[in-house]
Amino acid sequence: MGFDVSVRRCSVGLGRYYEDWGGSAKVFFQPNHWVDKHIILKLLKYLKQRFQGEAVGLVWDEATAHKDKEVERYIEEAESDGWLVVAFIGPGMTSVMQVPDLCVNAPVKRVIKALYNEYRDREVSRVRARDENDGHIQIKILRQTFVRIV
Repeated sequence: MGFDVSVRRCSVGLGRYYEDWGGSAKVFFQPNHWVDKHIILKLLKYLKQRFQGEAVGLVWDEATAHKDKEVERYIEEAESDGWLVVAFIGPGMTSVMQVPDLCVNAPVKRVIKALYNEYRDREVSRVRARDENDGHIQIKILRQTFVRIV
C-alpha cells in the first residue's frame, strides 16, 4: 500500500471517528491538510444547522477554496435566503484586516503550542527516565494524540 493511500485511509478513518463525537465543534481531516471546497461546503452547512434561524457573518480572505465556483453558488443562495453574509478582504490584506487572524488565531496558537510543549517535555522526561536515548531525542506525535491533547 502506497503512502498516499494509507494517509487517505487514515484521514477518512479519523474523520469518521470525530464526525459525531458529541461536542458542538466539528473536526475535519484530509490528506493534503489544505482547506478545499469540500471542507468549506461542510463548514457552511454546519454553520447553517448550528445557528438555525440566526444570521451568520463571515470575513474571508481570497483563499482558493473561498472563491471556488461551487462555494460561490452556495454563498449566493445562502445570502439570498438571508442566513449568511460574507465579506471578503482584498488580496494581500489578510495580515492587516482580518481580525480573527490578529485577535483569535494568535492566542489560540499560543495555547496549542504550550499544550504541545507540555506533551513534548513529558515525553522527553519519559525517554530519559528509561535511558532509551543516545543523547538525541526525537519526539513524534500522532495526529489523533495531538487532537486529543488540544
